[in-house]
Amino acid sequence: MTYNLRKNVMNAKEVVATMWQALMTAADPAAIETYVDANYRQHSPYVKDGPQGLRELVDGLRPDYRYELVRIIGEGEFAVMHGIHHNWLNGVFSGGEAVVGFDMFRVANNRIAEHWDASVPLITASVSGRSQLEGATQVERPHLTATSESVAENYVKTVLIGRELDRIGEFVAPDVLQHSLEIGDGIDSLKAALAKTRYEYKKIHHVIAEGEFVAVHCEGEVHKNTYTFWDLFRLDEQLRIAEQWHVAAVFPDVVVHTNGAF
Repeated sequence: MTYNLRKNVMNAKEVVATMWQALMTAADPAAIETYVDANYRQHSPYVKDGPQGLRELVDGLRPDYRYELVRIIGEGEFAVMHGIHHNWLNGVFSGGEAVVGFDMFRVANNRIAEHWDASVPLITASVSGRSQLEGATQVERPHLTATSESVAENYVKTVLIGRELDRIGEFVAPDVLQHSLEIGDGIDSLKAALAKTRYEYKKIHHVIAEGEFVAVHCEGEVHKNTYTFWDLFRLDEQLRIAEQWHVAAVFPDVVVHTNGAF
């Protein structure tokens, strides 16, 4: 793992939500001085490093930009947001007027110290008939945090990286609900999709859990191009994956900083 997720435990969710409301919703540039560390480290490929990169991002937002938060989870220093960026950058980098994505922040001393993200265009049609974002949103079983982290990490290592598809039933519920656009509901549809997937999972970089929800941030490839893979899982009462959300985004060869994707 990249970080010890349980050291220096703080309410990262509260810091991130407050910062986001002030900076991205209210468009108040003073929020950068209040909530962003002077050594802020950026991994988003299209945003420059440091607080100045954030200032330039906010200055470049469309007047009608808005963010729709669907769910947020946090563990230790980290918080992960899952939602929709509406009217995002005129579609220059996103490929659409609205994008679905994950934004992850690391918080240190009550300031935003680091950020990762990935997004894809909002699509209305899917194999399962479910949208990219609908489904459960609230943590109802906070005592499951450590278990969720373990189940998700072992699933990704065993099935997605290790390609042991015959073991998928150890981790996934038979009636798993699917929000990945190309996969239908149920474990058989998931297994069939994984058998022919073009995604090559290589390495886990972060596992962030809260209660029955857990987000896994992975490095991988599609046709030899570097990708960031985000998978959000919800566990059921039998401690198996009952619901999945997914974003896969290419990390371009030319970016505006030297921090890399991970």
